[in-house]
Amino acid sequence: MRERVEAVVKALVRNPEAVTVQSSERRSQLVFSVEVSSDDRGAILGRQGTTIRALETVVAAMCRAQGEPVRGIELCDEQRD
Repeated sequence: MRERVEAVVKALVRNPEAVTVQSSERRSQLVFSVEVSSDDRGAILGRQGTTIRALETVVAAMCRAQGEPVRGIELCDEQRD
């Protein structure tokens, strides 16, 4: 599932090689942590958060189709080295 989320995010940004997606579990639900370059943060967030909310909706639908509970997507503040 992480690879699918990463593919969708890479399609939305100008710098796809800087995209990293980590998945973890919190309270028995999947959480995807997305890191992008600082130039692409606005593209992921969208106006008033519309893009990130739409992305969360798509990811939730993909997870539900596979029977995996999902909590959401986090846009991380800075890239890890």
